[in-house]
Amino acid sequence: PLASEVSSMWFRSQWLPLACLLLAGPEVGALEPASTVADVRAAGWASAQAGVTNRLSGVVTYLRATETDCNFVLDDGTGGLMVYPNTLVSLRPGQRVSVRGRMGIQRHGLQLSNAEVEPGEPGLLPEPIPTTLDELQLGRLEGRFVEVEGTVHLVRLEEPGLAPQRL
Repeated sequence: PLASEVSSMWFRSQWLPLACLLLAGPEVGALEPASTVADVRAAGWASAQAGVTNRLSGVVTYLRATETDCNFVLDDGTGGLMVYPNTLVSLRPGQRVSVRGRMGIQRHGLQLSNAEVEPGEPGLLPEPIPTTLDELQLGRLEGRFVEVEGTVHLVRLEEPGLAPQRL
């Protein structure tokens, strides 16, 4: 694909899940704290709108860390979710974690914000889910650890100073 097509695919993959969240989910008054990512995603926009606090446990499958902050994706086997800790915490991909935080929606979709993070034992990454670019654009695998086969034609670093830690 051309650079403009890659940019368009990125835009759709970032905003399509958010649009789906805005259209789905129970009414705000019926919300209970969730204990799985699948339950968080099922509650959707209403959970974020109500600022529901959830407790989740899983494995770190993506980590972005600097000297001053970090964020990561927690995968609990039912789904993946971006987590923004309330303090700088030392983590590694594959490490187990337990988190507690408020749901919110930002540019990348649902997220757990201002989260308390309890690091657990180091471990292995889950087996990646084989998929295609077309499947990824539907948003059903948002936050999941996936494997896509293809040819990379263009790489653009958003912020060259940030070095994502991925395996």
